[in-house]
Amino acid sequence: MHSQDISVADTALIRHDESLYKQYYFTHADKPLLTLERLRIQLGEVPDGDSTLIPARKSTLQNESFGDTAFWRYCPACYEHDVALHGVAYWHLAHQLPTTLMCTEHRCNLHEITLKKKYLHDHLWLINDVLSYKHEFTTPLDEHWLNIAQLGNDALGDTQNTYATEVIKQTLIAALRQRGLLDAKGRLKINVFESSFENFFDKNFILTIKQRLRIKKPRYLATEILNGFKGRVLNRLILVYWLFGSWNYFRICCEWHAVFNAGNTNLRISNQLNLNQEVEIKAKNRTQCESYLLSTDKPNRIEFCRLFYSNFRWLLNYDREWFDRALPAHGFSHQTRFRF
Repeated sequence: MHSQDISVADTALIRHDESLYKQYYFTHADKPLLTLERLRIQLGEVPDGDSTLIPARKSTLQNESFGDTAFWRYCPACYEHDVALHGVAYWHLAHQLPTTLMCTEHRCNLHEITLKKKYLHDHLWLINDVLSYKHEFTTPLDEHWLNIAQLGNDALGDTQNTYATEVIKQTLIAALRQRGLLDAKGRLKINVFESSFENFFDKNFILTIKQRLRIKKPRYLATEILNGFKGRVLNRLILVYWLFGSWNYFRICCEWHAVFNAGNTNLRISNQLNLNQEVEIKAKNRTQCESYLLSTDKPNRIEFCRLFYSNFRWLLNYDREWFDRALPAHGFSHQTRFRF
């Protein structure tokens, strides 16, 4: 079919008419999809037209259906039940969700099948066929993982309007700041963060995120947000659970930030702005900044702020990376003093 994709499951989630995804899977806009795109949007990890925000890994139907999990999972108790009832064990969709590490029915650890994904295209594998690739986890999981699984289910089932990526990011950062986990410059207080994290959870929980999520230190859950915001779904949900407790309260906080923390501009990044509107707003503010750069021999942020305060605040809050490249603050001591 003149495509390098192994199968439809390996094709990129591109909706143009010639893509395999559009031809064979995304056939109707209102059709429910077996992917985690919605969940990623709910958690703020979605490209907004800026190429620098597009995740490095290829987003395919397979990894969006199975999420961030490196391998397929199964519950040993469900396995025994299926074999006794049907003569064969089958894969349970609930076990493949990236929001849970345990079977919520039997309250036990999920085991992993460490078969490489490229072999999953050979034929339909049953669990019995791949038990030689089994990886068991014996450390017992506590009540927190059940709560996180429920939080993930609430997020997956949320059909309300979503918020802009920056709103979600700043809501999480504001929660970290309110707990005293960030310093005046917005940097993570590492010792305070890890001490507070361990007091809420426990050493077994931290051991689990080391073994199952490959996270060496709890601090890396926060640095994903502070330094790029491209973490895995489960990593993000652990923070939401710790900082907000429930999905409904997290959404209320996002709404609060969207309404009251958009700076002194007339542009509100809220859950009612769609992607096209965001692109238009970004283009408008960038164009104003570029016009200013062309109109003066010695451009600087102090002058730009004085002349175009609304544009300055928007770029500083929502397009900081581009703004720092186009009109850097470095080299001006008076700008540094004002922390622009």
